[in-house]
Amino acid sequence: MSSYENPGQRAETQQQQQRQGPEAFLSSEERRQLRRFLGFPEDFPPKFKSWLTDYLSVAFPEIPVTQISGFDKYLYKKGVDLPANPRDGQPYAYVADSSKGIVWRFMYNADSGSQYKWEFIGGAPAQVAASGNVSTTSASWQDLGGPSLTVPLAGDYLVQFGAEFNNNVNGRDTLMAVAAATASITTETTIQMEGVGGRVALARSSIVNAPSPGSTLRCYYRILTQDCTGFWRNRWLLVQPVRVKKA
Repeated sequence: MSSYENPGQRAETQQQQQRQGPEAFLSSEERRQLRRFLGFPEDFPPKFKSWLTDYLSVAFPEIPVTQISGFDKYLYKKGVDLPANPRDGQPYAYVADSSKGIVWRFMYNADSGSQYKWEFIGGAPAQVAASGNVSTTSASWQDLGGPSLTVPLAGDYLVQFGAEFNNNVNGRDTLMAVAAATASITTETTIQMEGVGGRVALARSSIVNAPSPGSTLRCYYRILTQDCTGFWRNRWLLVQPVRVKKA
């Protein structure tokens, strides 16, 4: 049988070898020597190293981001559960209320001295309002039907709240506060209308703690002394996180 190979066959063979890679042109011994050579880059000739540096400066190889170990931790992700075992600087978009399109963006701060290491970096606040008039003659904190908001994550929250205050006895004080429970109300989370007759619109912002997932931040009301009636109307509450943690 003739060993003659026509030009067309030779060209096809070369194309097949090119598709298979450079090693298809080498013998087994040559491939073994090449692998050994490439296994010790510190022995490359200085001239080759100089050329390689110049080449890479203008033809830097593109490495798919999916091939970089751990990079997926820093990709944009959205959901209703904070990631387990997060890395410092890792972002996450938490869907706080899908029906209202409220998404809170957090970044994990491993160096934070707080137990709440997911720090808020953006997103719209949750908000609620109640226009009805409420009143009390009690000098202890009362739940008069909110407004209130249940937060999905334990943490510290920035609350903004207010109402129109009134009192039926001039010179008496009327108060409003926000907290997860009456026991945690402080002067920093309280609005106090001091001895003003007539209706006055007041508002305040403060940091309030939600001790557990599903805590309800609620508005509470009272008067200072039990010889009058306090009134509130057009009440409103806005809540957005400051820092939170995974349950």
